[in-house]
Amino acid sequence: MSRLQLALNVSNLEVAISHYTKLFGTAPAKIRPGYANFAIE
Repeated sequence: MSRLQLALNVSNLEVAISHYTKLFGTAPAKIRPGYANFAIE
């Protein structure tokens, strides 16, 4: 199965994590300083 990867620069990572958690219906698979990774199935 192929995966699509998308990288976005955001001004506020905490706000972006909250937004995309609601949008995707799942929490990030990985969170590191300045980085969050969502693994969407």
